[in-house]
Amino acid sequence: MSGFMNGKGAFLTLFIGGVKQEPLEVESWDLGPVVEKIEDNVCGEDRARLDREISHYTLSLSCFNSTASKLKAMLQYDESVDANEQPSVDLGLRLTDKRNGRSLLSCTEGCIDDWKWAVGGRTARQKLTIPIRVRYAKPIA
Repeated sequence: MSGFMNGKGAFLTLFIGGVKQEPLEVESWDLGPVVEKIEDNVCGEDRARLDREISHYTLSLSCFNSTASKLKAMLQYDESVDANEQPSVDLGLRLTDKRNGRSLLSCTEGCIDDWKWAVGGRTARQKLTIPIRVRYAKPIA
């Protein structure tokens, strides 16, 4: 049995304002840090001293659509932002590792950026892309 993880073992749950949203039907997603690269050039040393500071994390979700409920959720979120009532955006990720079982991650204190609803054509599946920035991404013990 291969020890590589695949998409069948990845589940994502979105919470807006503490309310669990309907399943997202995520086709693909990616998560990564946004870092400031630091180079300190000290006189007499042959190389710079390297470091980094994490600003935040970005998460991008590419979702299929079977109903318009996700579009409605995005529009409601935008209305809340317009009313200066920006709700918190949090995510829970469950990954299944073929060797070690389940791993849980939480992404907290986020906001949804410029989401996009796309229709490719008569037979193409409708897609919703949700870019999210979060302050923290942490494993859950």
